This record gives sequence, C-alpha cells and structure tokens, in this order.
Amino acid sequence: MSTLYQDANWSLKDLNVHIEKLKEQVTKSKTSALSKDRLGYYINALVEKSRSGHSVSITDLWGLIIESFLSGQENKTKLSDQQRAIRRGQNPFPIYASLNVRSNLSARDFGEWFECTPYEAGLPKYGAYIPIQHFGSKFFMGYLIKKCPEMRISFLEGQWGSAFAANLEEILREMIGTSNMWMQNLQNAIKITDNPQTRKNQPPTRTIIPSGLLDTMVLKKTADFCKEHDIPFPKIDVADILENSLQECYVFMDENNPRVPIVVHFPLTNATFKDYVSPGVPRTSEEDKVNHSFVLEAENSPYSTLNFTYTPDDFDKLIDLNCYNVMNSKDIILMILSKALAKRRGAT
Repeated sequence: MSTLYQDANWSLKDLNVHIEKLKEQVTKSKTSALSKDRLGYYINALVEKSRSGHSVSITDLWGLIIESFLSGQENKTKLSDQQRAIRRGQNPFPIYASLNVRSNLSARDFGEWFECTPYEAGLPKYGAYIPIQHFGSKFFMGYLIKKCPEMRISFLEGQWGSAFAANLEEILREMIGTSNMWMQNLQNAIKITDNPQTRKNQPPTRTIIPSGLLDTMVLKKTADFCKEHDIPFPKIDVADILENSLQECYVFMDENNPRVPIVVHFPLTNATFKDYVSPGVPRTSEEDKVNHSFVLEAENSPYSTLNFTYTPDDFDKLIDLNCYNVMNSKDIILMILSKALAKRRGAT
C-alpha cells in the first residue's frame, strides 16, 4: 500500500499498471537483496539514520530489506509525502498499523495498537498522537526537546511488516541458507539496539494460525478493547463465525445506535472462488477447479509469511482471488455505503 500511495492519483488510473509493477518485484529472485553490495548500502543507510539522531534497530534493517524486495532501489520518500494522495479526497485514507510491544513479554501477552498516517502517528489507546514529521524525535512531558528529521518510509515499513512473526535469522536462512555471518558483519559495522539472537519475545516454537481464525481474533480483540474503553463498536458473535465456513465479507452494525460505526470486514479466504471464475459464472473444467482450490493457510502454501518470491501463476491467482472476493461482495458494499451516507446525513 505504501508503494501504491506514491502515486497521488492511483485510484483514478488503471490498477493493472500498478499490479504489473508489483508482479515484477514479487516474482523476481530476492537473493540480490542480501548481496555484499546491498549489505554495504544497508550499513550506510543505518549509519546515516543514526547520525541524524534517530535510534537504530534490527527493524530498520528489515525495512531496508523490504525496500529492496518491493523496488530494488533506494526509496527516499517519506510518509508525509502521501498527503498529496489524499489532500483532495481522491483516494481512500491510508492507515498503517503495527504493535507496540515489550521486550520481556510476547506480543500475545502485551501488544498495543500503534498507527501511522500521512499526518500523524500515535496510540489510539491513550489518544496520544504527534505529527508524523516528528516521529522518532525526542519528547518530554508532551514537549518536543530534540527534533530529528523525518525518517524515510522504508524504515516505517520495517515496523509495519510481519517479519517478526518469525525470527529474522530464520527468514534469512529460508532465503539464502545461512545468516550468522551476514548478521555478524552487520553487527560489527554498526551498533544495533536489539539483537534477534537475544529477543525474549520470540516463542520457542512457531504456531501457524489459520488466516480465518486470525481474522476472527483481530475482530474479537478490537471489540473487547472498544468495550473496555467505552468506545462505540458493533457486537460481534465470534462463535457464530467460527461455527460456519468463512465468508468473503462480514458486516457488523447496530441499527438502533447511530453512534456505533458500520464495520465491513474482508478476510482473505478462498470460499467460493475455487468454484467460480467470476460471480455467478461457475468453473467448468475439473482442471480449472483443482488449480484454484488452493488453501491459503496450508503448510505448503506459497503464501506463507516466510515466502517472499511468488511464481507468476501464484501471484495471478492471489490477485484474481482478491478481485473476485470484492466483486462477489459488490451489492453488500454498495448497500453499506448507502447506509453510511444516510447515517451521515441524518447526523447533520
């Protein structure tokens, strides 16, 4: 999404142009991202960040690796640059999320929602936000005491990415077969504030959670948080969701309370796409059905967290799946937009 919003008018153009650019990056080999030349670039970028007054962590390294994955070149843009893409309301408002965690606790035991937008960054739980240009600067008692230049979006992408669903060294081993020497070279070149070898919040074994269950967990945690802090939020029957097959779209609302927002949730699922080419048009050949009956959370799924290179066919199927799920929910989306508009007019 951060790459998409570099184009201030992306939603007014043919998305296939952006999809083809993304496909080129996602399907290419990622080994060059860990070459000696790239290692030198990472070191220089981290040194520059440190000299500007910002702290440097292993998360920043991951952000630079993501930068190489997505563009293959240096990206000097900043999140505030994306204000151009929403200033006139021409695109949806982007919100990038991550978790604020503690080093001595797992993210499951403690994790606070942290969000960044082109205008500000902060913790909704405390209602505490700062201008995005000052993210990473030093504050005391609400006052800015040390201003640092706004960091590149690449470093923020390291925070938003899902690298730490697994140890970073595990990811490197998956990609290039080894990681100790690579990481040691980096540690020798620059002081990094956290070392993946000593991270205490990594579980001894990794648990693979089905995407549908994970989506439901997020909904449940959001509902519980809102209830705890007296924030209007629709009631969500998690048991009902778990007892039935996952759908492409869920709508949660409270017709009797105008303060409660309408929540539309799109879990990533292959519910009916495996049987239909497009909404209402069934697949006819057995070969086509078998080819599209993939399970996203399967152990050998090409869409696992640790796989950063897709085949062109796997990429196309994922794009087609998402397109189908949205189009299959078109009537629901239009109905909800109509309700939201009527609700807004009623409030004024």
